[in-house]
Amino acid sequence: MRSLAPPQSSENPDDPKLQADQQLWEEMLWDKWLDPVMALMVAYEMAQSWRSRPENVRDVMKGQLQEAIGNLRTYFGILPDSELIAKIAGFPYTEPASLPLFLTGLRAMGNPVPLMRLPLANLTYVGPWITWVGV
Repeated sequence: MRSLAPPQSSENPDDPKLQADQQLWEEMLWDKWLDPVMALMVAYEMAQSWRSRPENVRDVMKGQLQEAIGNLRTYFGILPDSELIAKIAGFPYTEPASLPLFLTGLRAMGNPVPLMRLPLANLTYVGPWITWVGV
């Protein structure tokens, strides 16, 4: 339940752990070419948290998020999560015509029930994925 994003600062300005965490964060977002699902996960986290950051961090995160959404739309536009990340972030979006991979995206949809091919009663809310049990 904790944020994926590393803390913004440390008591030690040269904290190697913080620097490693920040580098890992950047790699998870920008290495979308290797794993777009990982980039989706990081983008969802950014979309949910960028507004609660200090103003100077918020401006940077907003730009990063806009770039990430643009890249996801361009190269992985078939994934409905791209549009739902934009919706969560408060950016212009198009409501998807299929279900996302992540529960966070499902929760952001206006009315996902008509898109569900399996019973809503069997949807489980354990983990990050849209998963049905007992079907």
